[in-house]
Amino acid sequence: MSPSYPSLYKRTFATEEDFENCYPVNYSVNNIGSFLGQYLFPMVVLAIGFNGSFMLSAIIASLHLPLWLFLINLWSVLAPKLTGSQSALKTGQLYRYLSVYDRPGILHVLEHGYR
Repeated sequence: MSPSYPSLYKRTFATEEDFENCYPVNYSVNNIGSFLGQYLFPMVVLAIGFNGSFMLSAIIASLHLPLWLFLINLWSVLAPKLTGSQSALKTGQLYRYLSVYDRPGILHVLEHGYR
């Protein structure tokens, strides 16, 4: 039992028989598409997600570069004021000490202070 033969199909197909002969082709294409789609769609999503993450990373990095170039000028003005102070020297000494000598005791020094 075939569906109705509306006016759109009358303009597309010469006869109703031509219209009905297209059903096997249509259903076979639908079946192949649904069969392959369940295997190919996840792979397409995986490829887009994998490449998209790198693209997003590149976009963020390209947005960060002008901001960094702008802020480095501000930091270069502030740096002599901050690095010349006594607390900056003490912090630098603490950093060097913890980096070289006292790996397991870092939490202890942070909890009880550096003397």
